[in-house]
Amino acid sequence: MLVGGQSNLDEAPVTNHRRKKQSGQLVLEYILLMMFAVAVATLIKTQFIGGDPDDPQNSGVMTQLIYNIASPIARDTPSE
Repeated sequence: MLVGGQSNLDEAPVTNHRRKKQSGQLVLEYILLMMFAVAVATLIKTQFIGGDPDDPQNSGVMTQLIYNIASPIARDTPSE
């Protein structure tokens, strides 16, 4: 069948090849995005939260903030 002077049968294999190529590219982009997300999550966990639980001063930023807030409350000196 001719559409616009060209046969649709000639274009079918090229279209299927393009779909497979685009599908492979989509999978690759998804994998790269997932790797980036895992790397960012690991960085956030180690820098902001992680660290040594026995020494809060060598811990992440959030742990240090919580320690600095909780320490004076835990001391609970009546003179202050």
